Amino acid sequence: MDIETVLSKNKKELLKKDNVIGVALGQDDKGQFISIMVSDKIKEKGAEIPKSISGYRVKIVETGTFRVK
Repeated sequence: MDIETVLSKNKKELLKKDNVIGVALGQDDKGQFISIMVSDKIKEKGAEIPKSISGYRVKIVETGTFRVK
């Protein structure tokens, strides 16, 4: 299964977790990964975010909260 399909199938479930405010695809020198954006990295541990999903790496990115102005 390709990474886009994996993200699509898991997106709703990931966004239900406390502290998760977004998900996206990312890429670095090691290849593609699933980026999970959290408002606070300290609270991320309680959200039970996996280190990988269907064999794809997961990176947790602390973004803070978003506000519309």
